[in-house]
Formats: sequence, structure tokens, C-alpha cells
Amino acid sequence: MAKTSLYGFFWLLLAPFFAQMPYYGPSSPESNRVQVQVLVYDEPQLGGLKIESVTFNGRSIGLQPPDLYGFRGGGGFQLQPGSYRLEWRVSKDKVEWPRTLSFNKTIEIKPRDTWVQVTIKGDQVSVL
Repeated sequence: MAKTSLYGFFWLLLAPFFAQMPYYGPSSPESNRVQVQVLVYDEPQLGGLKIESVTFNGRSIGLQPPDLYGFRGGGGFQLQPGSYRLEWRVSKDKVEWPRTLSFNKTIEIKPRDTWVQVTIKGDQVSVL
């Protein structure tokens, strides 16, 4: 009986981590699609930029409160090769003006790519 309740306790602690990155793609695999993963982080330093919203290919990515490393969430997509628009908005310190800044970047997915990772950290974006 103690083992069952202990497993239930750990499941309650870990359950939010299993559902934090939704998948936005087709249900059947196609050979000409590329897996794209978008990860969103706040800047780690004190007073750094905080992500307010992220949109990739017209879809909003849900954000959670930041964890210890500033991770806010992400999403997975399966897309055809081509160009896709990434837009995000950050908030700065409450003293400086303007308080929010908007950024955008065009992400190029090439036909030879098999997997692309896009990482947003504050006002910086990296594409692997």
C-alpha cells in the first residue's frame, strides 16, 4: 500500500513536466517534412529580459513560469522545407523605456535538414 501511494506522489510531482511541450504536426509521418523544436528561455541574469509571448508560423507557443534555468516552454512542429516567421515579445526592467520590445526572425528550413532546433533566450535566437 505504501508503494502505491509513493508512486502516486512522484507522479503528481512529475506530471507537469510531461505535458509542457505540445506537438503541432501531422499524425502520420511524411518523408519530406522536417522536425522543428522551439525552446524558449528568459535571460538568466537578474533583471534580464523576460519573454512575454512567442509565435512561430502563426501559432502561439504556450509559456509557463520560468524554472531555475529560465526555461519557459516550447513546442514541436513538423514542417515542409521553406521559410517560417518567428516572432517574440520581451519585457525589460520596469524603469527603462520602452518596457516591451518585439523581435522577429525568418527561419529557413532546407530540404536536406532532418531536424532543426530554435532556441530563444531573451532577445537572442539560435538555430541549430
